[in-house]
Amino acid sequence: MKTLIFTHKNILVPLVVLLLFAALYLVHVGPVRRAIGRRAETARRLEVDLAWMKNAVASRGREKTVMASGSLLTLVDRSVGEAGIRTAVTRVAADGDKSVRVWFGEVRFAALAAWLARVGKIGLVVRACRVNEQDGGMVKAEVRLLGQR
Repeated sequence: MKTLIFTHKNILVPLVVLLLFAALYLVHVGPVRRAIGRRAETARRLEVDLAWMKNAVASRGREKTVMASGSLLTLVDRSVGEAGIRTAVTRVAADGDKSVRVWFGEVRFAALAAWLARVGKIGLVVRACRVNEQDGGMVKAEVRLLGQR
């Protein structure tokens, strides 16, 4: 009888150890491998997004010289806002498909000149500019801009 019990112990102990290793694998290693797989998939998606963003940035740099995105009226509104002279604009009107007119009330001449220099960078061309001097370095102006499309 002792030999039978001893034989059972010889089989039972390795079997229990094997079951413990299998349980540890199922509890720890399996979820870790699944998490690594999910992270690898996320990394692949992020690499695709990064490549798309790099391409968009590169193409944006090329488009800047042609014309910024948006309609002429939107471009003018955005540019006068960035120049800080939006409050001086009294009227903006489309003048055909490719040009726009902007009327300024009293605006500092230096600010108007800086804005005129900046509009070329967004793809607009100053076609005509009429400036009337006011008191204290202020001017009234009418500007006609042409979009390059």
